[in-house]
Amino acid sequence: RHDQVLLPTDDPDKAVIVDRCEVPGKQPPVHNRCCRGLRVLPVAHHHAVALNQKLTVVGKPDPAFFALAAADFDAVPSEIVVVGDDIDSDIGGAQAAGMRGLLVQTGKYRADFVARSGVTPDGVIAGIQDLPDWLSGKA
Repeated sequence: RHDQVLLPTDDPDKAVIVDRCEVPGKQPPVHNRCCRGLRVLPVAHHHAVALNQKLTVVGKPDPAFFALAAADFDAVPSEIVVVGDDIDSDIGGAQAAGMRGLLVQTGKYRADFVARSGVTPDGVIAGIQDLPDWLSGKA
């Protein structure tokens, strides 16, 4: 049984963490102060209120986002390789969570963003088709 559940949203870089309440049967405060930033997630907010839970919105590059994904797979962060096209959100976030980050030069990848970033990927591949060779050490 998990104490936290990760729910997807319509933004691929954000998710909602639903925590079980720490005090069973006690209604958590539900007002605007606790729900800042959730205006775009009204359904999740109403589910949390109905289920007596609190919501936390996380997204890349927050290490908590990656840690929850690792926990869902029962995986150790150091054994995970995150493949992404965003040097800061995907690769930087993965590395901050103790994972390796493999930059793929497709999608929203931009060489000028990579050059300006302080993040150094653990590897770079031209496309996802190169992933098997990278994982096997052939690339």
